[in-house]
Amino acid sequence: MVDGGVSNDLLSNTANANPGSGFLFIRSANSNSAWLNSSNGNHYGFIVTVSSNQNLLGSNTANQNQFGFNIFSSNNNSLTGNFADGNSTYGFLVFGGSSYAVVNRNAGHKNSQFDAYQEGTGTGNMWRDNVLGTTLGF
Repeated sequence: MVDGGVSNDLLSNTANANPGSGFLFIRSANSNSAWLNSSNGNHYGFIVTVSSNQNLLGSNTANQNQFGFNIFSSNNNSLTGNFADGNSTYGFLVFGGSSYAVVNRNAGHKNSQFDAYQEGTGTGNMWRDNVLGTTLGF
C-alpha cells in the first residue's frame, strides 16, 4: 500500500490471496510507479484511488482477482502494457469521475463481466492499442 506517498517505485513484487488489495495507491499517492508486479487472488489486483494522481503502472499482471486494474476518483494516471486475465468482474476499470487516464497496450481476456469498462463520468480518458475481448463505455 502506498498511502499518500510520493515518487515511490514498486518493482517485481508479488501479492497473492489478500482479502483487500494486492497493490493500493490511496489518498494523494502521487507520481508513483509500479513495474513487473503480480497480483493474484486478491479482491483488487491494482487500485489507484482517492485523489491519487500521475501514477504509472506498467508491465504488471492481475489474474484471478475480483477486479484487475482500477482507477477511481483519480486523474492523469497511466496503465501501459499490463495483463488482466480471469478476474471475476473487470480486467480494467476507469470510474468515479477519473479523468485523463491513458490506458494503452494492455491485454485483458476471460474477465467475467468485461475485459475493460469505462464508467463515463470522467473526461479525456484515452484507450489505445489494447487487446481486449469484451468492453463497455468507450
